[in-house]
Amino acid sequence: MHICKVELENIKSHAESTFEFSRGTTVISGENGAGKTTIIEAVAWTLFDLLDYKKEDFVRRGAKKGIARVTIESGLDERLYTVYRDTGTGYYVYDPALKTRIADKKEEVCRFLWQHLGVEAGTDLDSLFRRAIGVPQGTFTAIFLESPAERKRAFDKLLKVEEYRRGSDELLKTSRFIGQQITDASVGIARYEGELGRFEAVENECRIAAERVAEFSSKVEKTNVAIAAGTAVVDAFDLKETQFSDARARRDAAMSAHEQGKLVAAHRSAEAERARTAAEAVNSSRQDAERYDAAIARLRELERERVERERLRLEAAKVDTAEASVRSEKKIAAERLVNALNAHAAAASLTEAAAEQSKLETDVLAIRSRIAELKASGTQLASIDDKIVRLREAYRANQSQINEIETGIKNAGDLDGLQKRDAEIIRELARLQASLDRDAAFQQEILNGLCPILSARCLNLKEGETLEAFITSQFTELRVSIVSLETEQNSLGAALKLSQEAEKLSARLITLKERETEIREEGTRLKDERETLVSQTAELPELESSLAVAVATLARLDDPAGKIKLYVAESAREGEYREAISKIEKNLERLESDRLIIIEQLESFKDLDQHFAETSAVRDATESVHRIYIANADIAATLETCEAAL
Repeated sequence: MHICKVELENIKSHAESTFEFSRGTTVISGENGAGKTTIIEAVAWTLFDLLDYKKEDFVRRGAKKGIARVTIESGLDERLYTVYRDTGTGYYVYDPALKTRIADKKEEVCRFLWQHLGVEAGTDLDSLFRRAIGVPQGTFTAIFLESPAERKRAFDKLLKVEEYRRGSDELLKTSRFIGQQITDASVGIARYEGELGRFEAVENECRIAAERVAEFSSKVEKTNVAIAAGTAVVDAFDLKETQFSDARARRDAAMSAHEQGKLVAAHRSAEAERARTAAEAVNSSRQDAERYDAAIARLRELERERVERERLRLEAAKVDTAEASVRSEKKIAAERLVNALNAHAAAASLTEAAAEQSKLETDVLAIRSRIAELKASGTQLASIDDKIVRLREAYRANQSQINEIETGIKNAGDLDGLQKRDAEIIRELARLQASLDRDAAFQQEILNGLCPILSARCLNLKEGETLEAFITSQFTELRVSIVSLETEQNSLGAALKLSQEAEKLSARLITLKERETEIREEGTRLKDERETLVSQTAELPELESSLAVAVATLARLDDPAGKIKLYVAESAREGEYREAISKIEKNLERLESDRLIIIEQLESFKDLDQHFAETSAVRDATESVHRIYIANADIAATLETCEAAL
């Protein structure tokens, strides 16, 4: 795969940038903070799903969303594809030739990248980039400083050592399985040849069974005819039963309807009588009911007037509250005006102290900047010390591994010879095991020492020797040979494993020697850097003492410059305070006018409570008559309906 182009929009320091890459080695250069590392991070995030911080920190400050597009030339089909990703949820693969998306969402994009990167499905793209492709700046050799177990875990995962080891083990199982299958097939062939001798007897049994099947088929046909005749009779009886049930149901429904009609007629007569009585009661109470309705209407009007009176009272209270608030504001504004007039003199008295404060603050900033630089150097010095300690540990571990590998190489044997002998033993064991299985099957066929093929005594036997004893002696010889070969194979396996490990370690020895040289050079460089930093941090105590004196002096001055700013700002608001006092006086005049208008309006509601009490008495006196009128009116309305029903 070749990365042809990287496009960034609102990614960290890149507002809108495009970078095109030709084949070969590409060097990215620029000042610190120019965005070189951001290009690599965008490629890692888009193609390998690797981002070491939050998406929000990857977006350019002030932008809502960042976008990265990486155009690649696939090594699978040599076509161009564009992988798009943004800090929202957008993630897809675009085919410029087809002008369409060919993979959408993270799962489909990962499957596409596995295929076109040429790695197995399920490969951890994050680890692949971090360990092998895009090793972060300054950490290229970090993995070699780890313990042997950590290095083995990292490189075994990248090189798929475990998969190759499992494949080798499975191939060995397959070889043994095929040999066993060949032996089983030979035994099966012999068994099937014996079974073929019974072919004529089995054929005779099949013919007898066919004759019996024909006889039973004739009996089954006669039984089916009798069943059909009985079924027709049962269906006729079922039809008559259904007709009888329908007639009985119709008779029961007619009787039920007749009884229900009688009950309805009696109910309607009772309702008509109640309606006539109610009509008479309605006529006798109509006048009082009309007086009740008039009283209710008058009460509604009086209630509206009472609500209006309460509103005016609330308005009067609000006016009083507002007037008190405005008078309080007038007092505060007058006090602020006095403070503004006094601020001019106070600001002039602090001019010299403000100049001294400015000079001290400049000195403090310079001292703090220098102290920060020296402390950073101190932090860097501690980091270098830590690196030196880890380099020493790495050097000792590297030397230990070199000694261990050199010892292992000395003790290893000839790998090719051992592998050749191991293959010979496996073939011989397979042959002997097959012979043993074949003789075991042959022993089962022996009966009383007679040959199973000729049914006669074997002529190859010695005088006094039985066929069973002859076969048993063959078994003993084969088993002894197998045990001997298996013992040799176990011993050979240990030597073979040692030789294989030695061959692998030989390749590692060169790398370890190179690593030893690198560690020495790195240690020399770190030592020189440490000496430079130690000389720089010597002035730190004197600077800290000067800073403490300057800070104490500033504290005693109590920020005169800040106070001058406050006094100047306060004096500048003199006109604002005078204008505010003028507005407050106008508001007071307006509120006094509003209060007089509200008092005049309240005078019109002077007799409202007396009218309300008189009308309530009329309503209470006629309320019970009105309820009787309403109840009887509803009953009287049903009179015509009941008479029509009767």
